[in-house]
Amino acid sequence: MRRELNALDMKTRIVIGEGERDEAPMLYIGEELCEGDGPVIQIAVDLLEGTNLCANGTPAATEGQGKLKHARNRCMDKLVVGAECNGFIHITLPARANIKPMSQALGKDINELIIGIKDRPRHEDLIRDPRDAGCRVPLVPDGDLSVAIAALDPESGIDGLMGTGGAPEGVITAAAVLCTGGEMQARLNYPNDEFRQRAKKMMKGDPDRVLHTEDLAS
Repeated sequence: MRRELNALDMKTRIVIGEGERDEAPMLYIGEELCEGDGPVIQIAVDLLEGTNLCANGTPAATEGQGKLKHARNRCMDKLVVGAECNGFIHITLPARANIKPMSQALGKDINELIIGIKDRPRHEDLIRDPRDAGCRVPLVPDGDLSVAIAALDPESGIDGLMGTGGAPEGVITAAAVLCTGGEMQARLNYPNDEFRQRAKKMMKGDPDRVLHTEDLAS
């Protein structure tokens, strides 16, 4: 793949690769390829949403591409809503605190709201909170990108996405949000202090700052 890309008349940078330099089997994060005079592009490698879905032949496995930001961390906390709720939510608030303004923006009763959350043990409290408030919360086995895109479509029946999922998929989600006028907020989720320290430079010294749509895709 590297040889074929280097033969093209363009300049490229790998923004989402198969791992860090000296650790990736192929193209690594931050790698620069091609020395041509053509367009400057960014490449996301191996961005398949819903790997398990694809392996099992289940619907909703998708690929994406776009002008993307680095997403070195494996996971991020995500909150995605459609255009009608733009400006009404904030990821630092508990799920219950975002539900009321969402219902007002959408003109729905709280018990009519449908919030998609991945079915993971880490989401036990997050699932309980909106359900206790009266929302319907369908649990997603794999692939939160598909649910996020559904939340951007007023006709889908999904009003929002909450929870922790893959950071590369989060970047792809932001590209979809950017195209639809919705809103996405995210925070990187660090498995250990080493990841947090590495993120300080990328996050301008604040590894816990809230990322908005334009921070992830532009």
